[in-house]
Amino acid sequence: MYVIGGIFIFLIVANFLVFSIKKEKEFKKKYMPFAGILLMTPIVAVPILQFWPSPIFLIPVLGFGVVAFLNLKLTKFCDQCGKFRYNRQVFEKMNFCSVCGEKFGD
Repeated sequence: MYVIGGIFIFLIVANFLVFSIKKEKEFKKKYMPFAGILLMTPIVAVPILQFWPSPIFLIPVLGFGVVAFLNLKLTKFCDQCGKFRYNRQVFEKMNFCSVCGEKFGD
């Protein structure tokens, strides 16, 4: 478990460094979903490794899958200012950036 925790901390630090150093909007928009899935991988690995012979491992894996889907679905990227905005209202669509006021391009 310490190895998975170390990998997770390494991925968080690497993700922070890459997305704070790289300022290109196209890079951030292209690789943000990949980085989110990569960060979820060690979290999903823990219940799989703990409960492998039993099908009970599917319960937390499906829960993490729903969380990952919602994170990817509710996160928007502003083309104007290059910021990520997270829509906290699940049933309402976020149309404008809260930082610069630019309309989101879907």
